[in-house]
Amino acid sequence: RKGDESFIGEAEGLESERSRVDLAARATLVAITQAEGGERSLALDGAKTISAFDREFVFVGVTARVARESALLTGSCEIKDSAETASALAVLDATNRWIAYTK
Repeated sequence: RKGDESFIGEAEGLESERSRVDLAARATLVAITQAEGGERSLALDGAKTISAFDREFVFVGVTARVARESALLTGSCEIKDSAETASALAVLDATNRWIAYTK
């Protein structure tokens, strides 16, 4: 959501446990790009499920570009409900401060 508007991202690909995490991250980036009006370029470097501290997490890397500048953004989220939800939240974790900073 941005104000009163809602944005929905979609991504297609083969379905497996690993690819669903990746597809959820890609779909989240599509929604963010729509919400930002296409001013910034965001690309998923990768999404991975990792074990740490006796829990499961999703860790993502996102490359962000504005004009000639680029940055690697990282985010993580503990898997509680589903890996797909955690993947979307990890992307939001990676991008939230950068989007606020570049406005």
